[in-house]
Amino acid sequence: MDSELALIASTASTSLIQLAVTDSWNSAKVSLIRLWERIYPDRASVVATDLEDTQREIAGSSGDSRRTLEEGARMEWQARIGRLLTSHPEVAEEIQAIFVEFESILSTEGTPGSIALNATSSGSSRIYQLGQGTQRNG
Repeated sequence: MDSELALIASTASTSLIQLAVTDSWNSAKVSLIRLWERIYPDRASVVATDLEDTQREIAGSSGDSRRTLEEGARMEWQARIGRLLTSHPEVAEEIQAIFVEFESILSTEGTPGSIALNATSSGSSRIYQLGQGTQRNG
């Protein structure tokens, strides 16, 4: 596999794993399944099941366990996407387009499991922010 296709596979797999814990997961999953249905219709159901398993495992884990699962899944999907690109390099732009759609989501999601709250007040206004079930007033 040439370096450009390897980079696409790496970027796509990283994005895929990051999306596994976002509200955009189903959209990304459906896009990948449709691609596989078109290229390898006989393998699409296995890919769909494997994507569901990947998401369930990652979403159901935390801490070091999650990081280990994410890295293993990223490597697995990088290899799969890489094999797809090696046999069908013409889908490279389509794979890139699938994940470009989610770039803004990924850049604003932050680290899975973290919440960033920002607020600015002026005068005598009050700000109430709630994150992960803990409320701080003051």
